Amino acid sequence: MPQEIGNDKSEAFEAIHSSASTMFKVGAHDKATMRHFDASCLAVPESFAPEQIKRIRVSQPIFARFLNTSESTVEKWESGAKSPAAWPSSSSPSSRSTA
Repeated sequence: MPQEIGNDKSEAFEAIHSSASTMFKVGAHDKATMRHFDASCLAVPESFAPEQIKRIRVSQPIFARFLNTSESTVEKWESGAKSPAAWPSSSSPSSRSTA
């Protein structure tokens, strides 16, 4: 189920996405429709280089928890072994792989 993550493009998109989320939760539309609303209403996160991730200056466990991912994923991002995946328009934020 899509997450409420607070990165809507604007207040109008936030209202639209909130309504769509509620409709999804009560079964008024399917997951594919919700993915469309996610892609249309949510802002795309910007890319960060490994050096930028290191400069955030919080511990890996805190950063991982904030992003709802594992500490090992953050470690791989910092070392450049992996990159954070962008949200493709065909998947919701909650279904993307972070490792």
